[in-house]
Amino acid sequence: MRRRRTKGYGVQSPFAYRFVRYVIAERLPFYAYSSLAEKYPLLSKDERSRAEFLLRLSNFVKAIHWGIYSDGKAYPDYLSAGCKSSLMTNLCNAEKTSRVADCDALVLSLDKEYWENVYHAFLNNQEIKKVLFVDHIDADSHAWQRLCNNPQSTVCFDMETCGVIFFTKAVPKHVYLVTL
Repeated sequence: MRRRRTKGYGVQSPFAYRFVRYVIAERLPFYAYSSLAEKYPLLSKDERSRAEFLLRLSNFVKAIHWGIYSDGKAYPDYLSAGCKSSLMTNLCNAEKTSRVADCDALVLSLDKEYWENVYHAFLNNQEIKKVLFVDHIDADSHAWQRLCNNPQSTVCFDMETCGVIFFTKAVPKHVYLVTL
């Protein structure tokens, strides 16, 4: 069962509570929403919701290097607005896919061909990874379950159409079902 109004009820982990409260459930407008809405006026409601979530996610994790393997055209700008010091690499062309190992955060779309190769290359780097944003988890729910069950995945947030997986050993493994 998914909770429509989270307010932190049922989330016992301080890390997960902060993430749900200040990233997933945050409804106040961020500083860059209006300028990005002007730049991308044709985004659908769902696309804008995911893009604004990525801005909040980027602001929360402050990754050094984001890899983007998704067709979301607005995603790089929204991620950059969340953390201006982050580097962005579009991994959709074959030459740049090898650079996924340099990334400590990744945007991955399950509806893109070869997503599994990109995912495994991301995990194979021995450095500590921070976060994986998975778009279109509703396109392949079994693949999403495999990603959550991976031993390196610790905290997963299933938001119906997209999900977030953290790779931190500081918190126990758990999957949260929430609504974006």
